[in-house]
Order: sequence, then structure tokens, then C-alpha cells
Amino acid sequence: MATRIEPFSVTVAAGTTQAAFQRTALRFDQGTVTQIDVRVPPGAAGLVGFRIAHSNQSVLPYKGNTWFVMDNDKAEWHLESFPDGDGWELWAYNLDLYAHTVYVWFYVTEIGRPLVPTIQPIQIAQIAQSEVEPPPEEEQ
Repeated sequence: MATRIEPFSVTVAAGTTQAAFQRTALRFDQGTVTQIDVRVPPGAAGLVGFRIAHSNQSVLPYKGNTWFVMDNDKAEWHLESFPDGDGWELWAYNLDLYAHTVYVWFYVTEIGRPLVPTIQPIQIAQIAQSEVEPPPEEEQ
């Protein structure tokens, strides 16, 4: 379970080719990425492709010569054993005449924190008693 979500919106310039794709750094504080969601709004019409990279390596998709191409769609990847740290990027191309935006959410768990939040017990008897007894009156 993530302890925070890091959202990004990346506008990909019109006329950006696959050979000269746009690289956008996705910077956030250190943590373990447990899930990545991506949304491409309607209008991209198969002309926009993207990859998620870390440390100059494509990680989604795994093969560096392929691209995700979406239009009015959302994808989510639940991750295990993916890189931590500050090297995430979105690589994208846009063969359209108009700019398009790709939305990315990183679900991050703090390093060293348990995956399940710790819940402190509540003393019900103390709460019930304090609600029944009126507060002491102030002496004047």
C-alpha cells in the first residue's frame, strides 16, 4: 500500500519524432514505487507513444524499441522489484500537429515503513466516560 502519490502531467510537443523523443524528468523524494498509472486523454489518435524509464533504461515497456500507444485510455502497473530513487523519466513522441498531455501517477511507499499502516487502539471506556461527565466548573 502506497503512503503517497506523486502526480505528473507531461505535455508532449507536436511534431516530436520517435528518433528524437522528448525526455521529461519525473522527480520526487526517495521511496519504493509500488504502482504506476498512466492516462492519455482522447485526441492522441495513435499519434502519441510513451515509455517510462529509469536511469536511462526503458522499464515500461521492458523492450526499449517498443512504445505504449493509447487514446482515451488508462493503464496501471503494480510493481515489485523496480528501481528506487530519483532517475524516473517519461519518454514520449507526438506525431500530431497539436500538443498532447500524458498524466502519470507514481504510488510510493516510504523506504523502511511497513506496507500496512499501524493503527493505535482507542480506549473506548475513557472516551465514553468523558462524554458522560460534564467538564469541571471553574472556581471564581
